[in-house]
Amino acid sequence: MTPRRAGVLLAGYLVVVAVLAFSPLQRRLADGARSLLAETVPATWSGRGVGEPLANVVFFVPLALLLCLALPRVHPLAVLVGCVLASVGIEVTQAVFLPARTPSALDVTANSAGALLGVVLHQVLLAVRRSRDRDGGVPDA
Repeated sequence: MTPRRAGVLLAGYLVVVAVLAFSPLQRRLADGARSLLAETVPATWSGRGVGEPLANVVFFVPLALLLCLALPRVHPLAVLVGCVLASVGIEVTQAVFLPARTPSALDVTANSAGALLGVVLHQVLLAVRRSRDRDGGVPDA
C-alpha cells in the first residue's frame, strides 16, 4: 500500500476515532457494540469485564498500522509514543469537556497495547515484504 492510500484511509479512520472518542453518538455506538459483543463472545467477556478493554485494544491497532504505512519515514517507536499521547489526550479531553464520560487509565493501557500491536504488525508485514523482494518475489516451497 502506498503512503498516499494509507493517508487517505488514516484520514477516514481519524474521523471514526473522533466520533467514538468525543461524540454524543458514542454512547449509542458503544451500546450497540456491547449488544453485538454479547451475541458473539462468551458472557464473561461482555460489559466492562473484558469486552470494553478488548474493544479499546482493537480500536488502536488500525490507527498505529495506518500511521506507520502513511508515514514511512517516521520511526515506529515515534508512532507508538504518538498513539499513547493521543490516548492520554482523549482521556484528558473527556475528563475536562465531557462530564458524562469517565476517563480511565485502563483505556489508555488498552489503547497503548493496541498501538503496540499495530506497530508490531507493521514491522512483520514490512519484514515479509523485504524477504519477498530479496527472494525475487518467489514464495518459499
